[in-house]
Amino acid sequence: MATLAFPAHVDATTVAGLTQVLRAHRGDDLILDLSQTERLGGQGGQLLHSALKTWREDGHSLTLANTPDHLNPALERLGLSGAIPSEELRP
Repeated sequence: MATLAFPAHVDATTVAGLTQVLRAHRGDDLILDLSQTERLGGQGGQLLHSALKTWREDGHSLTLANTPDHLNPALERLGLSGAIPSEELRP
């Protein structure tokens, strides 16, 4: 299982690059580490929705890890709270 660290800002400025990185991990179970993420914009939410759908269709797991408390309202607004499993990674 691979782990991908998300950047501080997941928005229009970073989505294209993240899309390419996610595509490189397609076919693998994947953990998205949000510990350094400060902001999740609408396009970042769309990216997560798309990734969740793709990973499920491919029969692989997609998990959010180390989600900071301040991102929970954004995940809820985007309809992602509870849609993607979460866990805490141990160092």
